[in-house]
Amino acid sequence: MVEKMNTIDKVREIIADIAHVKCEDLIDQVNLQEQYDLSSIDVIQMILKIEEAFGIEFSENELDPENVKNVLTITEVVNRLLELKSIN
Repeated sequence: MVEKMNTIDKVREIIADIAHVKCEDLIDQVNLQEQYDLSSIDVIQMILKIEEAFGIEFSENELDPENVKNVLTITEVVNRLLELKSIN
């Protein structure tokens, strides 16, 4: 499991791998599907890798396109799910 302080770095690493770009070339605020030409299958693979890396599970609500549109929104969802996991 990844420590919370490294959440954005790990999210960026997973996204960069799926998008076939270097982590340092990722732009946190851009729409991932548009900027990096990710297919819906790429997005699903990305979510599955994130779930596995953090030991979390995205609900249907968290899979809303607004929640998975860029590095920052995905990291917010991951942090929220990690917080909920630590409470339970």
